[in-house]
Amino acid sequence: MRKMIFLMVSIILTSSILITSCSKEGTIASSIEAIDIAKTLATTQEKVSYLTTEAETLYRSEKFQDVANIAQYILTYLDGDSQIAGDLLSKAKTKLVEMAQKKATDLVENKLNSFGK
Repeated sequence: MRKMIFLMVSIILTSSILITSCSKEGTIASSIEAIDIAKTLATTQEKVSYLTTEAETLYRSEKFQDVANIAQYILTYLDGDSQIAGDLLSKAKTKLVEMAQKKATDLVENKLNSFGK
């Protein structure tokens, strides 16, 4: 009987841990939230792995500033040699520059189109 109770408790605990860890990935809204969650993880490798996964999810959601924030956090505080973080930072910066250029171009075009009207 004790073995059965122990087995049930073990299964319940394992399931809840798996559900909790799975629900953390890909559900964050910002870099701040991701970094706060990463701080609760035990090892540097776990933190880097979690943060890179979240950054990739944010990249697909076109939240490039959050991607840059996470990548910079990894490089500054966790792993200054992280190739993945370096690549994410580079890709995010490229997208941010493209967005800024497009915004500036659109603004100039709108001003020129409204000039003389």
